[in-house]
Amino acid sequence: MTSTTASTFRISQWRRAATVAVAGCAVLVACGGAGATDKTGGIQRETLSLRLAAVENERVPYAAHIKEFARAVDAASGGAVTIDIQWDAGNPFDGRSEQRVADLVRTGDVDLAVVPSRAWDLEGVKSMEALQVPLLVDDWDLLGAIARAPVAAEMMGGLTSIGVEPLAMWPESLRHPVGFQQPLTSPDDLRGLGLRSPASRVTGLLATTLGYVAVPPSGEATPYDGAESGFVWGFDLPRFGTFTGNVALGAKANILVANGASFDRLSDATRKLLDQAAQDTIDFVIRTAEPEQQLALDYCTLGGAVALATDAQLSAWRDATAPVVADIEADATSKHVVDEITAMKESAPADVDRQAVACEHQSATPSSSPSAALTFPDGVYRTDSPLDGIVTFSMHGGTWQRITADGRLDCEATYVVTDDRIVLTFTSDASLSCGNPAGSKLLDATWTLDGDQLRFTDIHSDPGATQEFSLPWTKIE
Repeated sequence: MTSTTASTFRISQWRRAATVAVAGCAVLVACGGAGATDKTGGIQRETLSLRLAAVENERVPYAAHIKEFARAVDAASGGAVTIDIQWDAGNPFDGRSEQRVADLVRTGDVDLAVVPSRAWDLEGVKSMEALQVPLLVDDWDLLGAIARAPVAAEMMGGLTSIGVEPLAMWPESLRHPVGFQQPLTSPDDLRGLGLRSPASRVTGLLATTLGYVAVPPSGEATPYDGAESGFVWGFDLPRFGTFTGNVALGAKANILVANGASFDRLSDATRKLLDQAAQDTIDFVIRTAEPEQQLALDYCTLGGAVALATDAQLSAWRDATAPVVADIEADATSKHVVDEITAMKESAPADVDRQAVACEHQSATPSSSPSAALTFPDGVYRTDSPLDGIVTFSMHGGTWQRITADGRLDCEATYVVTDDRIVLTFTSDASLSCGNPAGSKLLDATWTLDGDQLRFTDIHSDPGATQEFSLPWTKIE
């Protein structure tokens, strides 16, 4: 397997090592919840705080969905019910992170949790494995329709057997093969590779069937030859690669659940409020989702590529993954769900104008000619990051520093400028290298300054850093 370095700014690198404390006053009923409801079941004005565990931090694609749910609960209750989001509850970030959060809500250490659909089969619930049937859910609009349809409740129904109450299925992403060395357009291309893959029973079965090694995601530098990932997670990968845009190894939805016992102890009014907010959030997720085609083009713009399998290769994928399909369909509930999804798929063909298209990276053209300045214009620059909000970096005397929205020094590097090109290299202080090896290269790019607008182009870096440095930076000092 080919070794790759950790991603500089990818989502997982911003995770901090602190483990969320879930003991003590974790669950509503153990925290003096008396007085939260009146005798008629209505909600009183005393604040009722419910703890919701999230696997990752608030930079991840689905963080906006959790925040919208919390906002909807607060608005509907007039502030009487609040959601206390516990980010990074799955720490440490490894192949067991999703199971840890599932266990937290199952055992009652938290009231609510958001856990991917794929993770529940390792908890003994196989009723959502239909979403992982290769090439079945190969259209994001179909995934959205499934989340709104009765079949979603049927799939989530198995959770009650382990003491968990399902509230909603939030669609997230189609999962594509991604090759870091070459496109993975044929199932034979995967044989012998190490692919970054999430933990689940079906993931392991698929890896065994196709002859690759499923390597759990990690916050550390880990050898990967490719990945199983969605376009929305492309900038979380350790390097740019080639997505196979018309091959979906499965689909991922995030399941909002409650601890069964805690949920039962809530008043009828509060349970209905949570149910409604959870359902309303499905509409928010679907309304705000970018089409796969746009996500693919964005990925190519910043440095990646998208390939498409031929009809013959798609047929080979179906043949090669047939044992996985047969295994899933051996469960009667899963077979019924697969049939229902197949019927939905046949009744509403995919919109080709929203599907991923083949594309390659094209370097962005600077909006102005290179600055005539002989040296890089030192100063303080700021941008509005879609992930981190306001981010600031200072560049003075050969030292670059990244400052977070709360004023914390996050990363530090040295820089060297040669004409219109700049190279940043992390300092020897490992605590300021964003989880990367001290002394490793952060950025190699061209730069232009037009008035107070600094732009980086022809960027050579990992996906996360490329995404951030490609933003427009305004000189403020």
